[in-house]
Formats: sequence, C-alpha cells, structure tokens
Amino acid sequence: MSKETQAKVKFSYNRSSRKVLIDVKHGTTGWFTGELATVLGFDQDTLIEKKTSSPYAADINGGFSSMYVYTDIVDAQFVGDVKVPLLRIVNIEGEYGNTVHASFRNLQYVPVKVNSFETIEVNIKNDQNENVSFEFGKSIATLHFRQKRSQYFI
Repeated sequence: MSKETQAKVKFSYNRSSRKVLIDVKHGTTGWFTGELATVLGFDQDTLIEKKTSSPYAADINGGFSSMYVYTDIVDAQFVGDVKVPLLRIVNIEGEYGNTVHASFRNLQYVPVKVNSFETIEVNIKNDQNENVSFEFGKSIATLHFRQKRSQYFI
C-alpha cells in the first residue's frame, strides 16, 4: 500500500467486539468482496465510503468452523438433503497459524463400496462446499479398516 493510500485509509481492530473499523478520508472508497469481506466481518460486495464498522466479528477462519472429508471409496450417505460420499466431519479448533491436530477416540466405520483399491481420493471442503486450501504444514489422514462382521456371529 502506498504512503498516499495509507493516509486515506485506516484499519482498526476492536479486541472486545472482534470487529474491524475502517475509516476512509473524504473522496476515498474501499470495496470488499469474496473471502476478504468474510474475514474482515463484512457482507459480500461491501462498499466503504465513510467510517464504517464491520457488522460481524472478524474471522480469520473465513467463516467456516467445520471441514467435510469426502472420499471416493465409501458408500454415499445423506448430508442434509444431498447424498454424498462423506467420510467424516471435522470441527476446526485453534487459531490461524496454529498446528491443528484432531484425534478421534470413537472410530466411525463407514461402509466401503469397493473390495479393493490402489488409490484413495480425498477431498476436504468447507461449509460452503468450497475446497479447503492448506497454506503451510502437512495434512495427514489415517484410515482404519475392519472387515464387516457376519450377521450370523455375535
């Protein structure tokens, strides 16, 4: 941002309300769209022409709190009113830049639709069905398989 632009636009963050205040000088406008608008706590396509506080709390997670893990080897199941090959929903905890580690004590076994496979395709999406991008670090998924029990044995 140039020195001239810095003199015309000022961003402030209120820690208690977690809202962003944008102060633009007379004759200057700002326009926020897409993920930037969501992260700063504004509605999509927000035009700023005067001192304005975001209507919502700023959210560095981009407004989503869960990741949906899909894979091509499991039977489709209903999620809402759509049938999809969902493996698991993972709640997001922590703050931006932190290493997030999720372990599950209660294993969820989902029926596998194939008897054998060489590769497993995994897609991770957010609440808005957009692919989740991982900016840094590693993403590791460990899958546990067990043979389906016969209905004749207890």
